[in-house]
Amino acid sequence: MLKVQRQLNPNLELYKLPQRDLLRTEEDLYTIAQAFSEKTRVQFLDWYQGYKEQVTAPKPDGPGLSEGDVIIIFNRIVDRLILLSKQKYRFASRHEGIVEPYDYFEFGQEYVKPLVNFEESYVRNMHYWNEVSDAIDAGENVVLLANHQTEADAAFLPLFFPNNPTIGRKVFYVAGGRVVGDPLAQPFSMGRNLFCVHSKKYIDTEEDPEEKSAMSKQNRRTLTELSKSMKTGGMLIWIAPSGGRDRLKETPTGERPVPAPFDADAIEMFRSIASKAGRPTYFYPMAMATYSIMPPPSGINKALGEKRVTTFTGCAISLAPRVDLSDSAPWRPSSSGGKAKAKAEETKLALCDHIFRQVCEEYMLIEKVMADLPAQGYQGHHIAGYVPPNGEQPWQK
Repeated sequence: MLKVQRQLNPNLELYKLPQRDLLRTEEDLYTIAQAFSEKTRVQFLDWYQGYKEQVTAPKPDGPGLSEGDVIIIFNRIVDRLILLSKQKYRFASRHEGIVEPYDYFEFGQEYVKPLVNFEESYVRNMHYWNEVSDAIDAGENVVLLANHQTEADAAFLPLFFPNNPTIGRKVFYVAGGRVVGDPLAQPFSMGRNLFCVHSKKYIDTEEDPEEKSAMSKQNRRTLTELSKSMKTGGMLIWIAPSGGRDRLKETPTGERPVPAPFDADAIEMFRSIASKAGRPTYFYPMAMATYSIMPPPSGINKALGEKRVTTFTGCAISLAPRVDLSDSAPWRPSSSGGKAKAKAEETKLALCDHIFRQVCEEYMLIEKVMADLPAQGYQGHHIAGYVPPNGEQPWQK
């Protein structure tokens, strides 16, 4: 049918097609999976079974989803994966989430929402979130400098602030090549507002000179779009200055996911762009405790198509106070003379260290909401019924 449609209309954009009913039963899902390559089939069926197990189990506030509900969710996923495999979608440097004629935003939300234990999820420091919302509504810019733990991280602001579209819907995410390049991630990414970049760690490890050059060119185009947008004002931008997701690390209390170190150059780039925007721009350190919902594979894997593991869990997010960028800010290194270039480098590193320490401090206060993952070695940190200091549940209001 797709072939006929494309013959009749060569300009047909498959990603715009309405939802098709390809799966009605679990048997249908297993039948259609036989058309996948062996590796993809194994990963897909493992993903489905794990997700089904998590979302159909009884929940604190009632029964879980039915098997039929899960099939509906995976019918949407299979339909979009097939369409995008037949006609690749190309992300612009500035991508605005697609909500019509097919709503890719809700497509992503409906997948993630059943995995969130809202009874044990929290937003910390609501007064800072209110500051962010007011600034955006006033036409000013806000940059959230966050740690990054899962592929699902873009779903949490809309899930936790359903009654505040300024925070839930307007946010733009700085997205790396994997977010838009992985076939299984693409349909979820299409519903988000994105500035598409390639992180420094992936560019540095790229061996193909032509591919490395193409990555750098796209980054330059994205910086141009980013600068134009901030000059317009009213921008809320989320960026993970680490350039990737947090991994498990050995600590005195066992293995834990901890925020990956931030790249000072990434923060400095945004500070520089903000200084030329002609609009007030505020920076907030942001902590995310989301690791357990969809933990990443260990290490940096350049190959696309990673294994998806999902868990029903509590999650939390938090903001630290707005970063003081004045000349008298206490984080600034004391003046010691020397060359201007050396002082600028020292200041850049001090700013990065200040922001990263605040993210880590906030993270320690919210981490305990997440479910343990004994199979992965992460256990003994969850505290049932834990409420972070100043923790609230804005979705209840």
